[in-house]
Amino acid sequence: MSLTIIPTSPFGRFLRKIQRGVAEVTWTILALSAVIHVGTSWLSLIIFGEGEITSPAIFPYYYLTTATTVGYGDFSPATTGARYIAGFWIMPGAVLLFTAVIGKLIQAFTERWTRAMRGREDYADMRGHVVVFGWRGDRSRRLIELLLAEESAAAHGLVLVTRGLAENPMPEAIQFVRVEALSGAEASRRSAVEQADVALIFGEDDDETLAAALAIGALPRVPRIVAYFQTTGPADLLRSYCPTAEAQESLSIELMARSAYDPGASRLQRIMLSSLDGPTQYSFTVPTGALPTDCAQALTKLKAKCDATLIGVQHEGSEALMMNPASACPIRPGDRIFYIADHRLTPDDVAGVLT
Repeated sequence: MSLTIIPTSPFGRFLRKIQRGVAEVTWTILALSAVIHVGTSWLSLIIFGEGEITSPAIFPYYYLTTATTVGYGDFSPATTGARYIAGFWIMPGAVLLFTAVIGKLIQAFTERWTRAMRGREDYADMRGHVVVFGWRGDRSRRLIELLLAEESAAAHGLVLVTRGLAENPMPEAIQFVRVEALSGAEASRRSAVEQADVALIFGEDDDETLAAALAIGALPRVPRIVAYFQTTGPADLLRSYCPTAEAQESLSIELMARSAYDPGASRLQRIMLSSLDGPTQYSFTVPTGALPTDCAQALTKLKAKCDATLIGVQHEGSEALMMNPASACPIRPGDRIFYIADHRLTPDDVAGVLT
């Protein structure tokens, strides 16, 4: 994105040369030119006997108003020679420098915007964010909208890493990184996935998803990995190499079978997993220092104090997730509680339930 002047006339060609010249001038040359011009302008006015206008308090103000073509007129040269210096040296030089600075700033902003739109930026300084690997059109767009509905993703940012897009598909909401391969070192480095909170992998096929997940799992610091697969084989392979990774397999067939005998099952599942519509599934970890309790008490307190429903428990250090746990199932610090509510519970809500 840049301003283009079509050289249809001698004046147009002249402006095109000026534009090209500004683009080629470096900040160092521009700063040196400014120092020289300001210095010679000040000395010239002193030589021609200007006193008040060359004082340290007045001259910077006079120079800036001249450069910006404001020209209030409250200060101006008093001698004839100084007026010629102002008209033929100070004014054209100051205006040219000011225009060049504005042009360079616009150019820098445009280049930065273009780099970000085309996925060439580096986000290695991000922390606690979400990284999504792969793009599958509207399905990925819906996934990102659901992720951004969460407070953590909205606060820390989301980076999309893909190799199939030329430009950022959601520039108003996310950062974008374009790479040659999702499993490459460049993808991990530029997306700062090692410092991310979670990495969601949604490749074009199961092989690409598996390769990206294994690459992330080999990093010194591994974020929470959630990978989507169409078949069970690659999902099982990822679980064997990265036991902490969550390998999500396609549930469409299962939901079709369930809906055949339990009408509305697929709609219920959609509502439970959506962050945008109706009550949603959430979870929290029982904080250290909380008093031991059981599912019966936690279920009663969750409903009474937070209008939430306990649906599952995962004990600390266990991969097993108990859905609809028994009333006497113990709940201890470090365990993870899954529940359904209209919103995610705050730490104060959790403390009120577990005391």
